[in-house]
Amino acid sequence: AVLAAATGRPHDKVCAMRDAISEVWEAYSSAVRSASLSDSALNLISSEAAGFAGCEVARTALGFAGVRGLAIENDAQKAAAEATALRWAVRCIKERSSGGIGAALQALDEDVCAPSPQS
Repeated sequence: AVLAAATGRPHDKVCAMRDAISEVWEAYSSAVRSASLSDSALNLISSEAAGFAGCEVARTALGFAGVRGLAIENDAQKAAAEATALRWAVRCIKERSSGGIGAALQALDEDVCAPSPQS
C-alpha cells in the first residue's frame, strides 16, 4: 500500500506480497485446524495478527519504528504513502475483531490490488 501510494499506481510487488500473506495464512490455518485447534482460537490469532500488523504499519508511517521508516524523499509522495499506510493500519485495528487477517487482505485488495476501473 505504501509503495502504491508513493508511485501513484498499483505496485505488483505489493500485490504479490498480499498473495504470499494469504497463502501463508491459509497454510497456517490448515495446519492448526488439522492439529485440532478450535475455530475460536484461530479467529483470536487472526484478530491479534491483524491488530499487530496495523500497529506496526502505523508505527512505521508515523516515524516511531526506528530505522524502519518510509524511505521516500519526495515530500508529496511520502505524505501520500503515510496517509495510505495509516488508513490501512486503522482499518486493520478497527476491523480486527470482525475480520482478522481477511480484513487486512481485503483492505489491500481495495486500496492497491483491485483492478482500476476502465475509462
